Amino acid sequence: MGTARRRRRALALVVAAAALSVGVVWAESGVACTIAYFPADFELSAKGEGTGKPPSSPQLEQVLVGRSRQPPPGLGDCAEFGSLALVFAVGERGTGIGLKVIKGALPERLQFTGGPYAPEKSTLKFHFPDYPDKAFSFTLAARAVDAMGNESSPVEVVVKGDPQPSRSTGGCSMSSHLGHSQAWGQSSSSA
Repeated sequence: MGTARRRRRALALVVAAAALSVGVVWAESGVACTIAYFPADFELSAKGEGTGKPPSSPQLEQVLVGRSRQPPPGLGDCAEFGSLALVFAVGERGTGIGLKVIKGALPERLQFTGGPYAPEKSTLKFHFPDYPDKAFSFTLAARAVDAMGNESSPVEVVVKGDPQPSRSTGGCSMSSHLGHSQAWGQSSSSA
């Protein structure tokens, strides 16, 4: 084996080892995805504020659906999570929102657990592992719930998630008819 060939091979091994160690360091020191799947539960209380009458129905102001950048499983960067934000004008202080699916089907891995939920700045925000190429549509019944557990009449909330076009993972592509050295920008006639 010639000296130049041994040097190229040694350099290739060093580059491969460096790339591997960078990948391991990145994986170990990467920021883990921490995300709240559900809003906080609304606390019912025997000493709760209330008149004994049901609270007024919540007024829906906005439905915001955020689709994920990639399907699960993710890389630990939260890019595989979609989001659903329901913005309400909540009339009375100390009012939570109860949700129930009444039509359609939730996205594959979105679930509503328990409830009622406590709006944060009038918003209920949910995160879920999302398959962005799959559409979804469902209708919720939303009810205001006071601290004594009294419920309002329901308000229908229609949620739709349109499929997103596939996103390229980036990188480079090469034409299959080029030789190895040409693919890396070198001429085929080596010196």
